[in-house]
Amino acid sequence: MAPPSDFDSSIHTCRSPHLGSLNNYQSAVLLLFSAALFVSSQHSTTGASFGPYQVVRTLPNPGLDIGGLAYYGGYLYSVEQTYANIHQIDPLTGQVLASWSVSGFYPPSEVPTGLVYDGVSLWLSTRGQENNLRRLSLGIPPNVSFTAQHGLSGWQMDLAYVNGNFMSPEYFGPIRTIDPSTGVIIGSISSPSETIFGLTFDGTALIAGDGFSGTLWRISPQDGTVLDSWQTEGSNSRGLAYDLTSKALFIGGGSSGIMVAQLPEPGTVALTILGFMLFQVRNRLKA
Repeated sequence: MAPPSDFDSSIHTCRSPHLGSLNNYQSAVLLLFSAALFVSSQHSTTGASFGPYQVVRTLPNPGLDIGGLAYYGGYLYSVEQTYANIHQIDPLTGQVLASWSVSGFYPPSEVPTGLVYDGVSLWLSTRGQENNLRRLSLGIPPNVSFTAQHGLSGWQMDLAYVNGNFMSPEYFGPIRTIDPSTGVIIGSISSPSETIFGLTFDGTALIAGDGFSGTLWRISPQDGTVLDSWQTEGSNSRGLAYDLTSKALFIGGGSSGIMVAQLPEPGTVALTILGFMLFQVRNRLKA
């Protein structure tokens, strides 16, 4: 982006057909205003947005429906709510790269509700006549085995990994904190909705999604305080995941696919131009 047309870097004034010749202080103020407008323009895009996030793409549904999402190792993982098939997905194209079949699930007696990565393994939560938390070992597709299993009380509708523990929204209940080594509930915080079906951690706060609307809440993992809320164009949230590196939020929409939203960042060219503007402001104030 070129500097404003009324800016001449060879002199210490800005030329304007309406303002005439400005002194150094006035031109510095004008440049600061221009810099603010410039930064604002770098965050405006043509796609849909909510809060600080910009929707960058929608990935096709990898299976029948989505019961949970997890992100690790540069890939997105989803679990089908109906038959517990797990898919490894390219987060840029939505291409399914591998699939695993989790045996022993017969809906509605046990239905997958959440998927999360704890830094070592994937974990799966289920609800129904049996409520379980299982650590998974993905073998050569389609083979998958369980390396740990804990019974859960209540229907836990998704999983987030927060500072060494799991946090899970209970159906018509609070958000529970669960010890991964035992499956025992060790704490709870208030939930912004009785039907939170998606939960993830952005490195600082929880992001919770309603299962029957496009509403998202950003909440404190310590006490459940609502820090922010956003309305997306999605119809529901059936599983959330977060990539801490790219600041990308993945929102599972049940059978409607996966919405990908990202925190926009100014490009290096934008930062260079902004730095040039601020350098000129400094020169004007010193003159």
